[in-house]
Amino acid sequence: MPYTLLAICLMLFAPLLPLQGDELKESPEADLLPLEPVAPQAKTAVSPFVMPPMLLPVPPAETPEAPSATQPILRTVKAYYVPYADDSFEAVRRYVGAVDIIAGQWLAVDGNGNLKEAPDFQRNDEVRQIVHAAGKKVYSCVINRDFDRAVLSSILSTAARRTAAIDRIVAFVEKKGDDGVDLDFEGVRAGHRHGYHAFVKELAEKLHARGKELSIALDVTWEGAPSPGLDYDLLAQHADSLMPMTYTFGPGRTPHSPIHYLESAARIAMRSMEPSKFMIGIGVYGRDYDLKTGKRTHPNAARLQAILAQYNPRVIFDEETLTKRLAYKDSSGHSHLVHFDDSETIRAKLTRLAEKYGVCSVGFWRMGQEDASLWDVIDIATGRSRPAQTASRP
Repeated sequence: MPYTLLAICLMLFAPLLPLQGDELKESPEADLLPLEPVAPQAKTAVSPFVMPPMLLPVPPAETPEAPSATQPILRTVKAYYVPYADDSFEAVRRYVGAVDIIAGQWLAVDGNGNLKEAPDFQRNDEVRQIVHAAGKKVYSCVINRDFDRAVLSSILSTAARRTAAIDRIVAFVEKKGDDGVDLDFEGVRAGHRHGYHAFVKELAEKLHARGKELSIALDVTWEGAPSPGLDYDLLAQHADSLMPMTYTFGPGRTPHSPIHYLESAARIAMRSMEPSKFMIGIGVYGRDYDLKTGKRTHPNAARLQAILAQYNPRVIFDEETLTKRLAYKDSSGHSHLVHFDDSETIRAKLTRLAEKYGVCSVGFWRMGQEDASLWDVIDIATGRSRPAQTASRP
């Protein structure tokens, strides 16, 4: 009986098993494959009771899920308030819920380190109340008076003047209950390097010791590099955020914030700091060039809407710069070229900067110049919703 069972098994399985001594036949296309020589192996007996191995399908590698089109890309939104413009105050009232930080440009330092606050003190305090009531932060934006380079040189010239100015700034933000300082010293050049970095280091240390923050707005060249005298590596060691003012592109009749300018600034800055410290600056106004006189003006969204309504020009979305432009002829017969940004172009810029460079923070100059639809774009980019807008005053 055992022999009979063995014979049956051999009859069933033998056709499936390779015979000892059989040679594998070469494929007619074998000479097309660059096979490497394999060392001969000793032949081993094959048991007729061992089934050939089963070839199991290999599961495909998992593909990372593509980010959703509505996935948040922004972590921090800063916007500037200016005391001299009613539209800026109204924008703070209406859209404070869309931002994280309001930087009030209401403080100037003279050459001796003395401070001067913008004259509408009551309104400045009202802005603070509105912003803090919304759970947002207020920074005092500090400038060198009139953005005068001689004033800047004087402030930075000695340790005593630097310390005097810093102590007054720190005392001011403590008294007002501000959350930090936005330092906007403009006109920094190579000769200011030592004094400027010493100023930033001392200011940051004194603010941080009191639980306050420091952001810095920085001049950049038309190539997107920091202005001579500015060192990103040093500044990033002390500041909580650095924002190149990339809304000042200048050669020819150009837009102020073309995407290549923003990309260049981001690429250069990311070599010296983590993305969390970098903030891109974007202007929300336009540039209107009078082609006859050469005069340049800066229309806000309301003025742009008036131009569209009066002249009905064709609006072109420039894919190369990610800005829009239009042309019109005014009542005096002067031809105009206008470049501007709106919610569509800003959304395109923020998306590209986030995808290519990991940019997750933006600073807007300034509140009151923008089209209201911008804040809907920002809500999507940050992934948050705002409470109902505060009604405007009659």
